[in-house]
Amino acid sequence: MEETKKGRCDTCGFLALRFWADTDLHEATQEFREQGVDVNAALATSRPPRCFVQAFRIDSEAAMHNKDTVEPDMSLLPTTVLAVIQKQDRHCSAWRRWILGLSPKEHREMMDRQFIRRWEIGARVAEILIVAVGVAIAAFFTIQAANIQSEAQRDIADAQMKFQQSLLATPTPAFVPIPTPTPASQSGTSNNAP
Repeated sequence: MEETKKGRCDTCGFLALRFWADTDLHEATQEFREQGVDVNAALATSRPPRCFVQAFRIDSEAAMHNKDTVEPDMSLLPTTVLAVIQKQDRHCSAWRRWILGLSPKEHREMMDRQFIRRWEIGARVAEILIVAVGVAIAAFFTIQAANIQSEAQRDIADAQMKFQQSLLATPTPAFVPIPTPTPASQSGTSNNAP
């Protein structure tokens, strides 16, 4: 599809026709989009085309454009229809590329499915980010706990070394032998008695 036709009603999947026989909105055929009339469904052109999502009131635009040339049966001239649906890009945010054979309702359902799919992908990405942030926070606190434990063990080892060095630096008392009593000194006083 040419880029110049993007945003125009005649290339949008939401361009719809309402038949006199029912109130449903039907797909605008290729012939209607190109010529402003559908000979296979001539009754469809007796009502103005509509935007299924009502982004623009193309039915009112067609009626205003056709007000001087309205036939007694209220049918629109093909030139009027073409003037309305083939306007330049409307910059319509609801515009969806027309897929032959899909009704406007099916185009809407397809758009809704795409929206839900994008939303689900966004939700999955958010879940992954939350898990990643949780893992990063857990890793941060695990590293911090390991650092604190390592510092505590280093402090304990430093304290033990200082204690051992202080024991080595303190002079030990010299060994002084304690005199032990000898047997002669114990028995010498009691034998000389008169």
